[in-house]
Amino acid sequence: MATTADLVAFHECVFEGVKGDSSMPYAMDMGDGQHVAVIKDKAIPRIFEVWEQNANGVQSVVCGVYNLADLKSGHVKFYRALPSYSTVKKSLRLAHI
Repeated sequence: MATTADLVAFHECVFEGVKGDSSMPYAMDMGDGQHVAVIKDKAIPRIFEVWEQNANGVQSVVCGVYNLADLKSGHVKFYRALPSYSTVKKSLRLAHI
């Protein structure tokens, strides 16, 4: 399951749903390409807060919230950065010294 600092990649995603606890509907089309963000916080399963840039034409880093239950089309993939084998081997060797 995705957690803080994981990467999330959106590919041709369309979200439609209701914003938060309100009854105000929303729709968001992420376009034909890909969009990548970093997970800032994961409040509950399928809802997460992210840091993203170049979102909705904003050229700076902004915070966004996504609810995967509202995903109507497209797909989302999660990635986690892992240390390389040489880094792990070195840190294990140093731990035993």
